[in-house]
Amino acid sequence: MPDIRPTAPPGGTTCREMLRAIGEALRLPAPATRADEISYHRLRSQRASVAVDAINRILASRDADGIDMQIEADTIRGLIAGLKPTIYEHNSFGL
Repeated sequence: MPDIRPTAPPGGTTCREMLRAIGEALRLPAPATRADEISYHRLRSQRASVAVDAINRILASRDADGIDMQIEADTIRGLIAGLKPTIYEHNSFGL
């Protein structure tokens, strides 16, 4: 039976993948106008909550290991895929 456990990419570590996923969750394009800031902050808060929940699950488990970290990284990425920055206009300069 093949090993289907999640693994980090070659040259990476599960800890690094978890940190990358957290960074992806928190990184959003800047809002274009002041009116877009509310939507930007709401979305960033939702995405930050996804990351914090994953961190808390890892910290709550004394037995958490690299596989658990990779699963949480994949979970973060899966959940933020549904929280795309399409609800506000972006700053074209990326500031």
